[in-house]
Amino acid sequence: MNGYSPLADLQIQAMKLPLLLLLLSLFPILGYAESDNGVLRFESEGFNINADGFNVKRSDIGSVAGQSPTVVLFLQPTGGFAPNVNVLIQDFPSSISEYVSVTKKEFDSAGIKVVDDRLVSPNEWMVEYAGTLSGRSLHWYARAVKNGDKVYLTTATATPEQWEQVSSKLKACVDSFALQNNLQPQPAS
Repeated sequence: MNGYSPLADLQIQAMKLPLLLLLLSLFPILGYAESDNGVLRFESEGFNINADGFNVKRSDIGSVAGQSPTVVLFLQPTGGFAPNVNVLIQDFPSSISEYVSVTKKEFDSAGIKVVDDRLVSPNEWMVEYAGTLSGRSLHWYARAVKNGDKVYLTTATATPEQWEQVSSKLKACVDSFALQNNLQPQPAS
């Protein structure tokens, strides 16, 4: 399966987050074409997301093989952690069902607990999960949208202490993710 590991992606992100936050703060926001009432349109990547109330950063730093640059939306940090939403575009030629299976196996091996999950459509999976990553307890909410040989993974992350306060805003942001008209979901080739 091309060595893909969703958990490895999460671990890499968690390890690089402090450095990434520092580096991102030094660069201007780049990469999105327009903003309408908080909705950002990433023309070159083919998606929109509502970032109203978030600080927006885009990173070409530390891209992982098989993934596009990361778009990260941050809320105000509390307790040493900034609740955030990130969007990754991952190469994944298999079906969304296979993506779910691979991801759940990775979660199981890392002791991450699935709180809720469901296939929203033949090309989309929603999952809420919780666990410890790099020594920090976290709560996540994610949507994976399959389009051709790519998966657009939009993930919200907060600590359990922050979740009650910010989960509705984080989930609304994740749920606002949409492929642009020229990139409607297509079956994998």
